Amino acid sequence: MKKLLFSLAIISFSVILQAQKEDASSLLKSGTDKFNSGNLDGAVIDLSKAIELAPQNAEAYFTLGEVKFKQNDDKEAMVNYNKALEINPKN
Repeated sequence: MKKLLFSLAIISFSVILQAQKEDASSLLKSGTDKFNSGNLDGAVIDLSKAIELAPQNAEAYFTLGEVKFKQNDDKEAMVNYNKALEINPKN
């Protein structure tokens, strides 16, 4: 019985992680779209949520850096650019 419960817990956890990954991808796309349309505050909200759900997503950090740069927040832009490079140094 314990093995069955453990297996069900693993499956449930995997489903939750997959849903979070999909939500993070949707938020990244939404944040990018908002940035491209000039809705910088909305982009910050969506990209920050994407990062919260998927903290190893270099693209989300990079895009947030772009938004912060556009908002003339050079310090936060550099923080996000550096985090993106830390996660994915080849890009």
